[in-house]
Amino acid sequence: MNLYLGVDGGGTKTKIVIINDAGKILFSQSGGPSSIDTVSLKETTEVIQNIVSDFNQTRTFKSAFIGLGGIATNNDRNTVLKELKKLPFFDNNSKITVDSDMVNALASGDSFNEGIVLISGTGMVCYGNNNGKSHKCGGWGYQSLDEGSAYYLGLMALIYTVKGYDKRLKITPFLEAVYERLSLNNINEFADVFK
Repeated sequence: MNLYLGVDGGGTKTKIVIINDAGKILFSQSGGPSSIDTVSLKETTEVIQNIVSDFNQTRTFKSAFIGLGGIATNNDRNTVLKELKKLPFFDNNSKITVDSDMVNALASGDSFNEGIVLISGTGMVCYGNNNGKSHKCGGWGYQSLDEGSAYYLGLMALIYTVKGYDKRLKITPFLEAVYERLSLNNINEFADVFK
């Protein structure tokens, strides 16, 4: 029986599924983040290895698809692939494909050839494929301020809160909620949030 590995690694969590030749799910488990733009490559491979080690198997995978946030270029793919090949559950016969987590997201909707997917998590990307013609918008890394990402929305909440207390914007219940959530005694402590 051959084993196949699927990895969906984002900026918040990583989900791993292992199936057999019949497509039966033998193992499914989540762990910490593995997106290459939120953790180091060493942490990425450690998260994957730690989750797979819970499967308790000694055989190597026939093939694997590793979809990670932060994969944007062929250099990204090749760098990650080089490190993954060192893991004990791969050998020279294992076929390993590394790509962006947006490819996973589109395929999870049972649409390999046609469709559009929007990921709005730590980062944000919109990706579409029309029978081999694909295009993406966003997905340049959460720190590049992808609009719609949790990082971007959180940063904007902080910016608008400061503007409100500077009297450049009207103070709203939302701004008051952000200020309260940060447990600040006064607005002068706000600068510490960015340290």
